[in-house]
Amino acid sequence: MRIWLGVVILLGVPGFVAALISIAKGTATREEGAWVGLVVPPALILFGIVLPKFGRLLGQGDEQDILRYVQNTLVARLDHGNF
Repeated sequence: MRIWLGVVILLGVPGFVAALISIAKGTATREEGAWVGLVVPPALILFGIVLPKFGRLLGQGDEQDILRYVQNTLVARLDHGNF
């Protein structure tokens, strides 16, 4: 996610600033879609921050179950290879 946030910030912030400046100067028209430059970069940054936290929240109590599943799967595959 750090790479995602880095790319979004690197590419999105200049677009956000350009859209903000064109709207402030009044040079942006409705057809140009300057609102996309104002909405999309912050939404992508928010997505990059909230999604991992939401995933950790969903998987909070499942660590033991996942470890048990992986251990059982590896043991089953090792036993299967001895035949």
